[in-house]
Amino acid sequence: MGIRSALHRISAFVICSLFLMALFSQAACFFARAAGVLDGISGDGAKPSASPPTVDPKTSRQFLFSGDARIGIWLNSFDDEGNCTGNVYAVFNASKPFHQVGFPTVWSGTPSNGTDVTVEFSLYSFIENEGATLFGEPLFTDTQHISRDNGYGIVIPLLRFFPAGQYVFSVRQLTGRFGDAAPYLVLPEADPVYPSNYVRFGGCGDKTPALYIDFLDDGGSECLSPLIGYAGEPIAIIENASLSSPHLISGGDEFAMLSPVIPENTILRRFIFSSAPTWGNNGPGSELSFSVYEWTEDYASSVSGEVLYSGIVTDHKDNEKLTLDLGTALRGGKRYLIVTRSEGTEKIGFWQGDVRLDGDAPWTFFENGAESDLTPTCAYVSADYSPLEYPSDEDGSHSASPDCAAGETDGDALSTPSGSQRGKSCSSALQSAGAVLFLSVFSVFLTVGKKSFPQ
Repeated sequence: MGIRSALHRISAFVICSLFLMALFSQAACFFARAAGVLDGISGDGAKPSASPPTVDPKTSRQFLFSGDARIGIWLNSFDDEGNCTGNVYAVFNASKPFHQVGFPTVWSGTPSNGTDVTVEFSLYSFIENEGATLFGEPLFTDTQHISRDNGYGIVIPLLRFFPAGQYVFSVRQLTGRFGDAAPYLVLPEADPVYPSNYVRFGGCGDKTPALYIDFLDDGGSECLSPLIGYAGEPIAIIENASLSSPHLISGGDEFAMLSPVIPENTILRRFIFSSAPTWGNNGPGSELSFSVYEWTEDYASSVSGEVLYSGIVTDHKDNEKLTLDLGTALRGGKRYLIVTRSEGTEKIGFWQGDVRLDGDAPWTFFENGAESDLTPTCAYVSADYSPLEYPSDEDGSHSASPDCAAGETDGDALSTPSGSQRGKSCSSALQSAGAVLFLSVFSVFLTVGKKSFPQ
C-alpha cells in the first residue's frame, strides 16, 4: 500500500505540474504582450503599429519610394477556378547586407465577411530573369495570416543578414475566392524614387509599391547598385528592307560577327538574327552552334584564345528569329568575336538586309576567317552592369557573413528581433522556463515519494 500510495501521489503531482506549466506560460505571454514585447507580427495576424518601427542605429533604412503611401495595389486577382494569382515583386541589387523589409501600411480583409487573407513573403536570389527566379527555391519564406481592414505597418524580419547581391522580394496572396467572397490584400502605392535600372517592380503595372529595406550601416556607402544582367530592348544593326537574299551557312563553314567596343558598365547580352531561314525545314536538324572570344589582334589569334561562352540553338524553325544568349561574362571595355557554325543535318542561314544602323560603331562580319561584305539582318541586346561594393572590415565594421542572424554580429549587438521573430523567441523562452518549473516540482515530489517507500 505504501508503494501504490506513493505512485498515486507522484502521478497527481505530475499532472498538477503540467497544469501549472501551461498556466505559467499563458500568464507570462499575456503580460509580455501587455508590455509590448510581442508587438508587430504574431501568429494570429498583423498587429497595427502605433508609430513607424524604429531603425536600429546599426542599420540604415532605404525607402524605395517617395511621398505619401496610399491605397493602390490590390492582390486579389483570381483565375477561373478561384485561385488567387496576385503576386507583386521587387528586383533590387543590394550593395551591402540587409536583414529586414517592410511596408509603412497595408490593408486587408476581415473574418466577418470572409475577406481575410493568408500571404506569403519570399526572398529569392536573382537568376537570369524574374520568371526563372520566382520558379526557383526561395532563400527565405514567411507565411502570415492578415485580418484587419485598416491601414497598419507591417515588417518582415528575414531572420539573418543576407549578403550583397541581386534579389527578388515577392508578396503573394495565397487565399483564393470562395463563394461570393473575394479575400484581399492591398499594398500601398507611392511615387518612384529609383530609375528602373536600379529597382524594378512586377505584378503591379506601372505602380510603385511603398517598400523599404533595412541595410547594415557601414558608414555611408550606397545601399543599392544598378541591376546586373537586365537586358534592354534589341538595338538593330542591319534592317531588312526586302527579305530578298537569303544566305546559307554551309556545314563546316563559319560565319562570325565582331562587335564594336562594348560601353563600360554594360554587358553584351544577346545577338539576334532577325530572320533565319531553314529552307522549309520545321522539324529537327537545323542547328547553329556559337563560340565567343575576346578580340585581340586579328581573327586567327582571337579564335586561338579562350572561349568565353558557347552554346547551340537546335530545331530552329524556318524564318523565325534566332537568338544567341551570351550569358553575363561579356563585360564592357572590350570587343567580342561571335563565331557561328552550322552543325545539323538540315540547312540554316540568315536573310540579308540593306539598311545599316550601327553608325560610328559598326559591327564587322567574317566568313571562314575573312572579312565579308555580307549583311545579315540582325540586332544585339546590352544589359546594365555595375561591380558590387562590399562592406569593408578595415575600420572594424561588421562584415555580416551570411550566417549572421538578426540581432547578432561578431561585435556589437544590432537590432532586437521584431514581429514574428520576437514571438518565436518568447515562446522558446517560456517553454524553457516551464520545463525548469516542471523539473523542479517533479524532483521535489520524487523526494517526498521516496520517503514513503519502505527501506
